[in-house]
Amino acid sequence: MGASSALIESNGKRIFYTGDISLSPQLTVPEATLPDEVDIVISEGTYGLKETLSVNREIETHRLSRKLRKTLGSGGRVMLPVFALGRGQEALYMILKLMEAEKIPRVPIYINGMVHVLTDLLLKEHDDMNSENRAWFKDSIKRHVTVIPKKLSSIIEDKSPMILILSSGMLIEDTLSYIFARQMLLEAKSAIYFMGYQSPESPGFAVLEAFKSTRQLELNEEKIDVRCDVDIFNFSGHANYSELLEIPRRLQPKKLIYVHGDKEALENLKEELQYEFEIDIPDNLEEIAL
Repeated sequence: MGASSALIESNGKRIFYTGDISLSPQLTVPEATLPDEVDIVISEGTYGLKETLSVNREIETHRLSRKLRKTLGSGGRVMLPVFALGRGQEALYMILKLMEAEKIPRVPIYINGMVHVLTDLLLKEHDDMNSENRAWFKDSIKRHVTVIPKKLSSIIEDKSPMILILSSGMLIEDTLSYIFARQMLLEAKSAIYFMGYQSPESPGFAVLEAFKSTRQLELNEEKIDVRCDVDIFNFSGHANYSELLEIPRRLQPKKLIYVHGDKEALENLKEELQYEFEIDIPDNLEEIAL
């Protein structure tokens, strides 16, 4: 239910490509397992800046539960924009566990079709979920979760407390999370809580920036007042800063290649590790010799 790493053995060399990797377990996905010695590591560097060092899921779950109690208890509704694969399943599992533990109010939970399809796949195919958790998750979904119907008006117009777990995670235009956000931004009692990274070019990032500054936003050439609460929580599936340093130090490759990350983040990793490894940061489409 997420990315995979690849270990390639060719011409006497062992090349490890991390993909989107994390050394920390998630609620529905275990931590990555690293291979033994390798010659070359091709690593992601999404969180290559130091400010991600101290964040962990336990802290973020507690912070999210407090926010949910406040918003739902005040009569508002909450949307959690998620990536349909991985984050959608973790968010749903987390919300159901918080409700069972009575840490948040019991309110209707709605998910969109893509989150539902991928969650169903997790329950049928994912080997790393034990039978007890699988049975609990499946039963809890059956009792508490509704898939949003194609006719959205009844849900959009229902202002009673509820939790909406919808893709896309960055409010990409014309997705369900985007459609609901346009309405919920105007609701002073409601909230939009992002579950991970927002690209600077995304509508999700624009919503966050507007909330922190002018409380005014332009979406698709329409000006919108940001009246609801907005926050972001780090439930990323990517390695944090300390893990990005740990991976090459554990594997001790002869060569380290950083891809997939903002230039500033990749350069920061290179500066930190430059005396320990030979490091390349290739441009897009650039060919390098391994």
